[in-house]
Amino acid sequence: MRMSWTVFAALLLLTSGCAGLDLQKPGEQASEDTDLAFDYVAVGGTGTIDQTLTITNSSDEAAVPTLSFVALDSSGRPLPRVEVSTVYGSDSGLVVAPADYEVFDILRFEGAGADRVEDVDVTVESVDSFPDAGTVYPTIDYLSSSGRSVPYPSQAATVRVKNPGAHDYAVRLVGIAWNRPAPGHSQQAQSVTPVGSLVKVPAGRSVDVPVPAHLRAGFDSLKCYISTN
Repeated sequence: MRMSWTVFAALLLLTSGCAGLDLQKPGEQASEDTDLAFDYVAVGGTGTIDQTLTITNSSDEAAVPTLSFVALDSSGRPLPRVEVSTVYGSDSGLVVAPADYEVFDILRFEGAGADRVEDVDVTVESVDSFPDAGTVYPTIDYLSSSGRSVPYPSQAATVRVKNPGAHDYAVRLVGIAWNRPAPGHSQQAQSVTPVGSLVKVPAGRSVDVPVPAHLRAGFDSLKCYISTN
């Protein structure tokens, strides 16, 4: 089952938390309401990630929401003993959704009934927003110790993060090890490991982020996303 709904909020703009982006002064009102929509997909198609929450920002300002979640069963009933957390940190205000852009986070479920989760209710606890035009999501390349491009994160000594857009921003990288679910069940992030810290990537430039040798073998995936302090 998919769930999608839209939240409109007149927001106060904050100066902290959005490295490399031009924020307005505290207390200034956004020029327009921020328009966010959410869509949860429990089981993706072949070659895609399960348990994803897509965050669509249809406004002309970037948004940094802090979200909370309630797990639901197949009938839409809450599962109160299931704890919902995120891989990227949208529940802690760490995911930036650029203006007129679609980003995603990955959800994790723990506790009694976690295997019965089919959907989620999403609550926007707060949102920061700031002017944004020309932001383009980063691309990444995995590089060996000799600087050669390699196909898998487990082979990468370095991750090259490129900002193809017109504005500086900051990114985080996380390495993910996935569980091995039974057929028909969604796959979940079994462990999530930060790779480095918050990294500023200037517009039109690339930054190389080293991957510690003792971590590489434990990653099935390595993901990069625009984030905040």
